Amino acid sequence: MRITPASRENAKQFDTAFAITEAVMGFVPNSMLIMARDPALLAVFSELSALIVIRPGRLDPGLKALIIHGKPLRWVSILYRAFGQSCGSSKRRYTQN
Repeated sequence: MRITPASRENAKQFDTAFAITEAVMGFVPNSMLIMARDPALLAVFSELSALIVIRPGRLDPGLKALIIHGKPLRWVSILYRAFGQSCGSSKRRYTQN
């Protein structure tokens, strides 16, 4: 099953996150646009990403980039399993537009 990404026009509340991502990566990954279909999920993912990138520590910047951008859909899966069912969204199904 393929999930259609949200359009940026329909996810205006994430303009800042999209702009930062575009400045860093040169594009906005489809994974972020897919997460934008569930605004709470993209908000949590954006906060997690910011904490990993901004937090001072011993991690090499390249490693931080791999953590954040290497497997974003894996992060979605982890976050959904951790929080999705407890939020009552386990029965939500996405449909193509």
